[in-house]
Amino acid sequence: MQKKTWIYILVFVLVAAATGFGIYYFNRSEPEEPIDLTTIAATADGVEIREADVTFMIEAMRKDYNGETLSDVEWATQLNNSDFTPESLREYVIKNQFAIPILVLKDAEAIGVLPDLAAIEAQITEQKTAIGVGTKWSDYLHTMGFADEAAYRLLLEAQNVVTPFFNAKFPNAEATLEETNEFLETYAPYVVGKRSSTVAVAIETNNPLEKAREQAVLAFGQLEAGGDFAEISDLYSSPSAELKSGGDMGWEALTQLPTEYTAALTDLAVGEYSGLVETEEYIYIILCTDEYQIEEGTFDPDAMPQDLRDEVLFALPDYISSSRPNNYYLSLLDSEKIVINPMPEGLPYDVDMSLAKSKEEQQAELGELEITDDVVGTGPEAKEGDTVRVTYMGFLEDGTMFDTSENSPTGYFEFTIGVSNVIDGWHQGLVGMRVGGVRVLKIPPYLAYGESGQGSIPGNATLIFQIELLSVNGDDGTTGSLGNSMAGTGFAPVNSLPTWTTKR
Repeated sequence: MQKKTWIYILVFVLVAAATGFGIYYFNRSEPEEPIDLTTIAATADGVEIREADVTFMIEAMRKDYNGETLSDVEWATQLNNSDFTPESLREYVIKNQFAIPILVLKDAEAIGVLPDLAAIEAQITEQKTAIGVGTKWSDYLHTMGFADEAAYRLLLEAQNVVTPFFNAKFPNAEATLEETNEFLETYAPYVVGKRSSTVAVAIETNNPLEKAREQAVLAFGQLEAGGDFAEISDLYSSPSAELKSGGDMGWEALTQLPTEYTAALTDLAVGEYSGLVETEEYIYIILCTDEYQIEEGTFDPDAMPQDLRDEVLFALPDYISSSRPNNYYLSLLDSEKIVINPMPEGLPYDVDMSLAKSKEEQQAELGELEITDDVVGTGPEAKEGDTVRVTYMGFLEDGTMFDTSENSPTGYFEFTIGVSNVIDGWHQGLVGMRVGGVRVLKIPPYLAYGESGQGSIPGNATLIFQIELLSVNGDDGTTGSLGNSMAGTGFAPVNSLPTWTTKR
């Protein structure tokens, strides 16, 4: 289940802004001196970003499920679990929440794409009608993590312009040679392996095991006598195996093969054939016909077998549609146009990180990840770095369902283990699972949403997920297709905020 980053700025922020002086007070557990936040935190292409805006946004994130400010120990622990410090979080928020919208708006304007200011004004007017004006409106903005309406409008304008801007900046176009080769190099490791042909004698009602063994032994004897493998396969293989002429099974990465078959193929060099390999449905004799491997640092796109190349390139259009915007986004993050000033002393979210509890301390307090396999799958096994597609249901310990993949437009959820922005309990809990399997994960808070919670999930909640694994790298256990799951990670939205606790 993916963390919805906007949830963390929708919690109640008990903040009051002093008028006239730009001095802000934060409701903390202990009284503190007011902090002057009128200073400039950064500039983006010359546009100033106020320290006040950055601080309001971060203070909005420093809330638990009930809207209370986390203690210094809780806050330090949450930052540490997410691999942040106060300094790195400040930089992250400056860039993602404020600088990126400014730069996107400027780049959009440069090619004639402007935000629909009338639509934005109508949206704000509608919100004010529902919420109220004056103090009520200010309190609402503070709850959202904005110091004032100007910061809120900046985000709305950037959100409004992103889609038409990207449509204009990145029209559909064929991939360049560089993009094609980069894509092949990225995903070629998913299709390395061996190609094989087989003699496949079916074990079925009209051809029981002993009879199938006799046929397989006859076929093996003819091979040993120097017979042609393709001819013997065509002669002895059962029609139900639906083999190509000569028994060609194709590349193992593109074909769902029985575990016994894969294990036997692993031991064969090109040109070697196996003995009799029995499964529940067939007796196989396996011939290794080809092998494709990539030694580290030696990838050559021209040396890639054409059928493997074609299979990988099937997903290239989806990759291009996401990688170009994503590369643009990354270029903005590294842009010299973003100039961040040193972090002032005394900011309310700046805590001593030595206060953070270690993972071992949290584990001792809250327990370990529990994994139960209700159904053990028989398809491809998920490992770190794989893109997996799952369906799931999420429950609190009292049995309350808080989320399900049925609520998504596709009816499933897809992420990359060890890479995507999902809770750590998912990254750890799906490794070793096989396609077709159903697994129950009982995830302690420090591997889920921690002390702050999320949405309907309270703080310090242990979560229970029932997960069915549908595919690994697009292989659903039947077709072996890589499909669209190899598409890139996509453009990080301009309102992207760090997720808590860890990186779900």
